[in-house]
Amino acid sequence: MQHHWSILCQSSVIDIDSNLLSLYDCLEELNINTPLKPGLPINLPISFEVVSFLSDTQSQGNRKLELKAELLDPKGQKINQFGGELFFKDGSRRLRSRLKIQGLTLNEPGLYLMRLHFQGLGGLDFQADCDLPLEVNISYKIL
Repeated sequence: MQHHWSILCQSSVIDIDSNLLSLYDCLEELNINTPLKPGLPINLPISFEVVSFLSDTQSQGNRKLELKAELLDPKGQKINQFGGELFFKDGSRRLRSRLKIQGLTLNEPGLYLMRLHFQGLGGLDFQADCDLPLEVNISYKIL
């Protein structure tokens, strides 16, 4: 089993006829203007997704993984945690995962990381980790 890639985006769509995946508004950097004072948390009412692609050389049997995603601030402190279970169906060698997240809390400007950890469940021997960077620029001014 192998983790090939993951990306942050605002939305993704899987075409029902062709099974093609489209990623929209990929997130690498956020520029925020706020009237709040520095040091106060900023809660953004945005929706975004963590989209991942994994594959397996085996296609026999159902296989289950756990995905844990942690949002880390520029100081490495965990702000939030998300996750869920992923399933390879019997006969499938590929898995596309879309973890949908509502809202984003930011503490300060800097480089944030969405740290992903994939872990096999039910005797499945697999583990993979990756960090997705998100640069956050905050402008504190009266709007």
